[in-house]
Amino acid sequence: MLPQLIFESFKNFFAIFYFKMKKVLFVIAPKEFRDDELNIPKEKLEREGIKTEVASLTKERIKGILGQYVTPDITIEEANPKNYEYVIIIGGPGAPRLASYSALIKLLRSAKNVGALCLGTVVLATAGLLEEKDATTFETPDTLKLLKQAGAHYIEEDVVVDGTTITGSGPDATREFAWKLAKLVKNS
Repeated sequence: MLPQLIFESFKNFFAIFYFKMKKVLFVIAPKEFRDDELNIPKEKLEREGIKTEVASLTKERIKGILGQYVTPDITIEEANPKNYEYVIIIGGPGAPRLASYSALIKLLRSAKNVGALCLGTVVLATAGLLEEKDATTFETPDTLKLLKQAGAHYIEEDVVVDGTTITGSGPDATREFAWKLAKLVKNS
């Protein structure tokens, strides 16, 4: 038991030291974001020693659709894409409205790597970042139409990785998304 505990402590220390420069930015809508789609990947990355930050249109406290309150660390305007290995759009009913926010589109287009969960894929499609890429989304007639118009190849799977772009279909895919995102960040 003691050797295992020592090994786990060393592994966690090494991960924090090794990944200290690696950060991921999660972007949430100012209304109606999916709490679990933020929490599960964020917690997974932090357990792996990867730093995370949350951004939105405001730094005011925001309530998710499941009732959790989150206070973003920074606004989208304050985010420097060079500081993050990934910029991830969190889904929920409010996510598609982020697509009309020009500062976010600019941030995504300048990001090293991008990803999205659920309806957050609408934002990536609007930004032109899914053209000729395999992607998944929360499946509705509107999201499928938008992905097609954006030149994406819709794949009916929970999580799709195309190169360094990662998309997840919705809340049921969040754990798999978190695991695959952690792997991508470590390898970036």
